[in-house]
Formats: sequence, C-alpha cells, structure tokens
Amino acid sequence: MGDDRFNSTDSRNGLGYIDVSDIVGKSQLLYYPLDRIKIVK
Repeated sequence: MGDDRFNSTDSRNGLGYIDVSDIVGKSQLLYYPLDRIKIVK
C-alpha cells in the first residue's frame, strides 16, 4: 500500500497470484518484518 491508502493498490490487483510452476528458486533470507529477520532453513 502506498501513502494514499484509498487510491493505492498492490501487485495482486493487476498481476494476480503466480503459478507454482513459475517459482524458480527458494528463499534463503527473511528480512521483513524487520523484527523477524532470519536465515530460512
């Protein structure tokens, strides 16, 4: 969401969700939210 919440959108509105077959890698690091930064096992 942007600063103008009532006129902002995110990628789900235009792009939609991705297919599992489009995923080409694995996550190695979780960095958001900042209080939950960790290396993903």
